Amino acid sequence: MYNGPYPFIQTGDVSKASKYINHFTQTLSEEGLKVSKMIPKKTLLITIAANIGDIAILNFDSCFPDSIIGINTVSKISNEYLYYLLTSLKQNILKYAKINTQMNINEKTIKPIRVPIPPKGEQEIILGRISKLEKLNNLLKENLKNEILKLEEYKTILINDVVTGKMKVTA
Repeated sequence: MYNGPYPFIQTGDVSKASKYINHFTQTLSEEGLKVSKMIPKKTLLITIAANIGDIAILNFDSCFPDSIIGINTVSKISNEYLYYLLTSLKQNILKYAKINTQMNINEKTIKPIRVPIPPKGEQEIILGRISKLEKLNNLLKENLKNEILKLEEYKTILINDVVTGKMKVTA
């Protein structure tokens, strides 16, 4: 069933993806593919068990278990727009989760969710704004990371100076 040439996405692969699934951890054999279905690239995936409500977009054709739902959007809605929309609705989706041995939801829970679908032009404007904000967010994260590294370096130098007596500490 496993260890073949066909990618087999797990819920963890969806959770680890930032937006697009570019990697997989498991594969199916020819025998596994016979009892599964190959889903096309660009399909939006949402986890419905374990880590519920995690969302990502496939960047390659793949199979996945029944703990994931694949959504192929119609031409009226962009996969990226739907990705951001469903991401923003995650907390609402979690309200419908049933708790047995683990939390889960099912397709019947997700299917009736109504989502606003603006015209394609508006979706593109919204996605453009989100893209700008993501770039700014990434830049701020990188700057913050660099500042933290500088502070850690300064801390190390300061400790070294105190320990070696280069700097005196007074009470």
